[in-house]
Amino acid sequence: MTAPASATGVILTEAAASKAKSLLDQEGRDDLSLRIAVQPGGCAGLRYQLYFDDRTLDGDKVETIGGVNLVVDKMSV
Repeated sequence: MTAPASATGVILTEAAASKAKSLLDQEGRDDLSLRIAVQPGGCAGLRYQLYFDDRTLDGDKVETIGGVNLVVDKMSV
């Protein structure tokens, strides 16, 4: 079976989405998204960042998974 198509290129499991949703609920804010970014650096030449963000950047790809908005900037996609 193949994975469903993803606008962000990220597959977020139900468990991960549930945990992120729980953390967002604890913050008490509905304006935050889970942002994943890839930047140069690190041992393998890339550094991955995962954080909650209230910004919207030009070219962001957004998916809603398990009640969580998953955002990836256009260069990281």
